[in-house]
Amino acid sequence: MTARLPIARRTVLKGVALTGALAGSAALPAASLAAPLGPVRFIVDARLPEAAALAARAAQDGHRVADPGGEMIALLLGDGQRLLAAGGHLIGLTGYADFALAQDLLRGIGRPVRHALAIDAAGARSVVPARSPREARALAALLGTDAPQTHHRATSFAWLA
Repeated sequence: MTARLPIARRTVLKGVALTGALAGSAALPAASLAAPLGPVRFIVDARLPEAAALAARAAQDGHRVADPGGEMIALLLGDGQRLLAAGGHLIGLTGYADFALAQDLLRGIGRPVRHALAIDAAGARSVVPARSPREARALAALLGTDAPQTHHRATSFAWLA
């Protein structure tokens, strides 16, 4: 007699995203930010208050920015191979749901989130401690300390994988 275990929805989504991620690849140009970190790829939800500043910084350094628009799985299925390519780092600024989906998917393919901050009107707090001071400094430098503080109700999640 064999037992059948139900497959969790999250497992199916990770498998579908991973399959889409293996379809094709395009390299990003190296820039000044990439020098200490290797190739850098960005996922930035434009709806978040900190998005404009981070997207401008990425563009200044010559990087494209992918916007999930609240649809992380659709983004990873469509542009997954470029975003999830081996080597370098993935930097995200997303809401909680997209952060949680990306974190699960990245853990499943062996590229865990290495550092993450929750950012809201009270400031930034670590939700995934940095594995090294270098990673903590890299994410802090991208977010900038001179950005104007806005009092918003949204919580953004900045992360490095």
